[in-house]
This record gives sequence, C-alpha cells and structure tokens, in this order.
Amino acid sequence: MSARGFWDDTECCRRATLGYLKFVLENKVFLLKRRNGEKHYEAMENISRIPDHAFTPKQMSYVDCVYEMVMKQMGFPSYVGQKSKYGINLRA
Repeated sequence: MSARGFWDDTECCRRATLGYLKFVLENKVFLLKRRNGEKHYEAMENISRIPDHAFTPKQMSYVDCVYEMVMKQMGFPSYVGQKSKYGINLRA
C-alpha cells in the first residue's frame, strides 16, 4: 500500500512486464516477421537487461505493445487500441 492509502500496483505491473518480455524473447521469430521487427526485438533485449527490473511506466507500456504485436502475428486475439476519426490512437 502506498503512503496515500491506495494500493500500489507497480509490483504487479512489473511482474506482468517480465512475463511479457519472456514471451516476446521466446517468440522472436514472429516479432521479426513484422515491420521494424528487428528494432523492436533489440529494444526488448535492452529493456530485459535493466538491473533489478526497475522499468519506467513508458517501458512497461512499450513492452505491452510489443507483446500485443507478437500475439497478433501468431494469430491470437490482441488489443490494438481505439482509433478516433482523426486517426489518433486512443488508449482506452
């Protein structure tokens, strides 16, 4: 619990990010088939080397997005985000 009296889910998100990283790194073949796959895979390797797995919120979000890319490439259901009529990706 955080100092303000609310539950802090940072540790839960960190554990989920570690699971997503493991999944992405194990399924390298599917990620490399995607556009800019080498760039995303290299970024995943760099993020996985962070000491004590102290990920920033942006890194955790990026890992989640790459995880969804791999799931989509494998043919499984994946979350793409909500697009507005202006073409802006809205994260719901």
